[in-house]
Amino acid sequence: YENALYTAVKSALDRRPNAVFDVVAVSPAIGSPGTAALNETSARRNAESVARSLAQMGLPADRVRVSSLSANDASSGEVRVFVR
Repeated sequence: YENALYTAVKSALDRRPNAVFDVVAVSPAIGSPGTAALNETSARRNAESVARSLAQMGLPADRVRVSSLSANDASSGEVRVFVR
């Protein structure tokens, strides 16, 4: 994913040099409480990995925000990156 992430981040920064990136861990809003907790933990770890990748690309930590949420449209854990 890192090549695609780099390309997208570079494109965003070319358009908006002061852009801030929201890295959101999204887990499915279904299943038992135990399954939901496992899904949330896994998605969160993946989001933190994406945030580390952004840092390794040279993006300052104060321009990356990591959060998590549950979503009905998520069938598995995923990471969404938004530009502000």
